[in-house]
Amino acid sequence: PDVRVQVDVIEETCRVSLDFVGEEALHRRTYRPYVHPSPLNTVLAAAMVLASGWQPHEQLVDPLCGGGTIAIEAALYARRVPGGFFRKHKFPFPHLRCFTGQDLSELFRQWDARIDWQLPARIWGSDRSARHIQGAQANAFHFSVADTIRWQVLELAELPEVFPPGSVRCIITNPPFGVRLGSLRQARTVQEILCKVTHEVLSDDGQLVVITHHADWFEEVALTHGLLPCQRYTVLPGDLLASLFVLRRKEG
Repeated sequence: PDVRVQVDVIEETCRVSLDFVGEEALHRRTYRPYVHPSPLNTVLAAAMVLASGWQPHEQLVDPLCGGGTIAIEAALYARRVPGGFFRKHKFPFPHLRCFTGQDLSELFRQWDARIDWQLPARIWGSDRSARHIQGAQANAFHFSVADTIRWQVLELAELPEVFPPGSVRCIITNPPFGVRLGSLRQARTVQEILCKVTHEVLSDDGQLVVITHHADWFEEVALTHGLLPCQRYTVLPGDLLASLFVLRRKEG
């Protein structure tokens, strides 16, 4: 059907609704050409960028970028691209009778007018896997932000060789959990290295935003490496409960 009618019956209550946006949920941007084995939810990636308080003129780094979701969401945020922009012409609601005869093109033009495709941003993504970096580049090109993100194949521990001390305002990343892929020991090793290199390159007012499945352990490790958790949220990336931390450099 052009527009799906959904009926939910819960005990004695019957709810009838019209699906304005189609079968694909709003949090799905569009199909990504390269899908990482453990992709991050795009809305969660966008929330991490917002939680960081990052601004486009500041250096943003994702040293475990995988398929590039965080870097791409940051670039889309910087250029004021609405989340549903790439699927706006696929919405089914214009087929509803109440919209018959209405010209929605002006509405979409107002939407488009917010965007500045030329706005530069200081975004950098790296991963130890050349395959993931190639995939991230393909995804960035697909979303028209390839010109404002730099990519590099790099081991996490080598990050201070690229960025001098205090040169990074914001690190946002999604390290491995060690649940579905790899091992718990490897995941914890990666997260400890992340805390170490973050403290080395982060500016005095900089922040680290990270998702971890090992919240209490990670908090202890972060404090050991001079990072102070200032916010913590419970999130659900997929079907695993996790914690989203916002951390800053600890004074002294």
